[in-house]
Amino acid sequence: MAVVKGEFGTFGGVTYQTESDIRKDLFLFDSQGNQYSPLDNADLNPDVQIFLGMMKPVLANMMGSMGKNFDFYAFPATDKTGKAIANAKADGSFTVQVAQDKFKWHLPLGSLLPQKICPKCGEKFGGNFKYCPYDGTPLPNPK
Repeated sequence: MAVVKGEFGTFGGVTYQTESDIRKDLFLFDSQGNQYSPLDNADLNPDVQIFLGMMKPVLANMMGSMGKNFDFYAFPATDKTGKAIANAKADGSFTVQVAQDKFKWHLPLGSLLPQKICPKCGEKFGGNFKYCPYDGTPLPNPK
């Protein structure tokens, strides 16, 4: 999860929160409401650490000061029972809370699934659509 949090000053300058301040107020909630804190960076796979370290200067080059202040946080993939917290290709949801702000994602993520085509009107939709929003026709799963 990439997070940046800042406040605009009177004249448009931005004061950004530090990685450690964000980390203590950052939580992921699964669809059952179970809460997870970000993993410590030292606990991440070395390849993940390298990748995230490479991404920070990329964002800084693309976005300037805001990009420099983006920080990456990883969460556990499974709950205490070993079940996946979220599956991007299956029905479900998860919520990320940064301080008082909550952001909810509904799954599956349509961009990861094959497109669906309405058999009645021929319109194409993301793989997470179940019905055509224009005529209500159920959308078949791609073969």
